[in-house]
Amino acid sequence: MSKQIPLQNDSLSNADRSTVLHCITVMAQRSKQLKNDGMNPRNFFLGVASLLLVTWVFGVMPEHFWIVYIVGASILFPLRWRHVVRAKPLPKVLSWLDFCWVANILCNIGLYLIVLHGCIRQSGSFLHALGADSVRKVAFCTCWGVATGPLACAAVALRNALVFHDVDNMASVFIHILPSLLMFTLRWHAVK
Repeated sequence: MSKQIPLQNDSLSNADRSTVLHCITVMAQRSKQLKNDGMNPRNFFLGVASLLLVTWVFGVMPEHFWIVYIVGASILFPLRWRHVVRAKPLPKVLSWLDFCWVANILCNIGLYLIVLHGCIRQSGSFLHALGADSVRKVAFCTCWGVATGPLACAAVALRNALVFHDVDNMASVFIHILPSLLMFTLRWHAVK
């Protein structure tokens, strides 16, 4: 329920009264629009909880940070896809061809292949090539350079912000900051 602000007849002129009522109406419409866009206590709680989880895992269990990255990508990427496809007036599907998105998608595919290789160790399979040191070294150096270079710099250049009710902003923060954290943990805490 919204509170009604009592307006005294003596204190405001008719023009002032109509201006105040118009402002209240505009604020109520904006509040309703934000609620429809996802600004609610549940989304705020989930956003803060995920931020705390990422921070905690990075600090306490960095050798397991790759799991947080895969789970986060598995949740945020489909949400972003749904949001992009439903965008009005035009769908923004081609934004997935942006360098940052392509780099993150390739990083996820690489992580999935590494996990799959760890589960299925058959010689002669396609995944067996991942076991070669030269392939792993080139792949890691490439991912390291991309994650700590252009993606990390883009987070500053694009002024990413944690807006918990906006899937686009959360996904943008994810694709620009988490890959550098992932590469750091894979480099310094992978053997732990």
